[in-house]
Amino acid sequence: MEKNNERSSTNTLIMEMEKKLLKKLNEFYDTKETEIVSASVKVTNLKLKNIKDTLISIGNIVDEDLKEETYVGYIKSGAFSLNRAYVAVGKDGDKAIMVVYSPEGIIKQNTSKKAIEKFKKEIKEIAKYN
Repeated sequence: MEKNNERSSTNTLIMEMEKKLLKKLNEFYDTKETEIVSASVKVTNLKLKNIKDTLISIGNIVDEDLKEETYVGYIKSGAFSLNRAYVAVGKDGDKAIMVVYSPEGIIKQNTSKKAIEKFKKEIKEIAKYN
């Protein structure tokens, strides 16, 4: 029973972080909540610098809030990495939690999901060397 309580508590913390990140994302970009995708990635010895370096490597940072430990920016994604997926990323222990928004046109390119996969792959590589 304790394991379920821990999982429930962890899920609640992640949901709270996602709400905070969505609010942060909306400060910089107009988003449609129906098109928001969220994800988390567990990284051993995760540092805030790993998140920053990852975003710089695959996109751009628009806002850095060291007090809240969050970043807002975009990741180049979609077909030929020509689209932007707008992201807010935060740190909760050894997890990088992100909310992603990317408006899709007539031809769906799954830009947000591709951005998440790109972020996950890159942050794990970057964390190895820091």
